[in-house]
Amino acid sequence: MKAGVLNSVHIWLVLAHGLFFFAGNILFAGARSSSNFSVSYDVNASAGARSASLNYLLVDVVGEIDGVSIAASPSIAAKHGFIGQLNETVGIQVTSTPATVDEGDETLVNAAAELDDGTTFRLLGTDVNWSVVSGPVTGLNALGVARAGTVYADANAVVRGAWMGFTDVFSLVVRNSASDNFGSYAGDGLEDGWQVQHFGVGHPQAGPLSDIDLDGLNNLMEYAFGLHPREDSSSQLPQAQRLGGDFIISFLTPVGVQGITHGIEWSTSLLPGSWNDVLNTGTAPQNQFVVPIGSNDKVFFRFRVTIP
Repeated sequence: MKAGVLNSVHIWLVLAHGLFFFAGNILFAGARSSSNFSVSYDVNASAGARSASLNYLLVDVVGEIDGVSIAASPSIAAKHGFIGQLNETVGIQVTSTPATVDEGDETLVNAAAELDDGTTFRLLGTDVNWSVVSGPVTGLNALGVARAGTVYADANAVVRGAWMGFTDVFSLVVRNSASDNFGSYAGDGLEDGWQVQHFGVGHPQAGPLSDIDLDGLNNLMEYAFGLHPREDSSSQLPQAQRLGGDFIISFLTPVGVQGITHGIEWSTSLLPGSWNDVLNTGTAPQNQFVVPIGSNDKVFFRFRVTIP
């Protein structure tokens, strides 16, 4: 900081009913600056004076050191010599606690006024004009309580707060906390994200028993084995391998598939009532089934997929 230079100036006052003079000193401190702030000058006014710069204006002060110190980064202003610190609002900050919310749950959106000295103060929720900019927020009341909608995957939602001409936005994360609760796909046993990925939202043939590609495998079977429901994928089912007197069918449950039970049944005749369950001897995510051949000339087997 550069040292200031003190100068002396005399003040003369003329009153309406006589002449009066006062010889006093007003001490001016020279300009001071650094890489972060600048003070044009301060005034020690023993009998009242006026000082001004691009950064401040002081009028009628008595016996105080007055001025404005400004730091460029972060932007902070300190106003010296006042009974209290006078601040100006420069913006608002909108936040949420918590910032991640499960679908269907609520979170409180907060707003705080930003002051020119770098401090903030909390605003009442009812003082702020709240609105939803985008995303799965189904409600945002006057208190700033936001309700998350249902989603098929984690999604962002943007809310806005406005106060005294200032606005700010905040991005919430709505977490996909349930896999089968979205829109028209809710509760059908298939993972909502898989249905939206392959069919879009609200497709009439996205249900578990539909077979839009006519490959003989319904959507439930396609989902259970990680197949594409809109392409012929019947040849991509797990294949049996003969080992001695048995057929072995072994495969992994695809990543992301949940709520599914894989099974195999076998028969020697295909007749109703002739099908026998095969025990799954694998350890998740591995599935393994052993179909006995024995002395049979032919053995048939079929896959069975069940959902809760």
